Amino acid sequence: MTDYLALFRTRLLHAEALVELARDQRTLAAAGDYDRLLDSLQRKQRIIDRMTAADASASAGEPSLRDRWNRDCPALPDAVRQECEMLLDRCEQHLDETLDHEREAIATVTAARSAVNDQLHNLTAGRQTQAGYTPPASPKSLLDAAG
Repeated sequence: MTDYLALFRTRLLHAEALVELARDQRTLAAAGDYDRLLDSLQRKQRIIDRMTAADASASAGEPSLRDRWNRDCPALPDAVRQECEMLLDRCEQHLDETLDHEREAIATVTAARSAVNDQLHNLTAGRQTQAGYTPPASPKSLLDAAG
């Protein structure tokens, strides 16, 4: 049988790391530190990969972790089952918090992108307006330039 306590303790550690990275991401996004933000996203992806690796056996025709837990849970001693459920609840809370921070970071980056797009649009419009006020070349100035 799977050692659910060890597995869920590890999952909780990963979920705690994810929420910390998500908090950092929100701060980095607000500061516009996109290099460090990308680094944070890569670290977060590695943790997510480790978390999903625990359920990789499902792709080999084995039951998923959730299916195994549902199958094995009733046979576990009460104390073990209760601790596992507490670990799972805490893990879910951290993952929910991670998603909240993620949404905030995405909103911040999206707003920054919109601001850059607006600035580019204003620059383009300003250049077109400036070109509209430039007087056309007179025939004499064309002759002077050619000659």
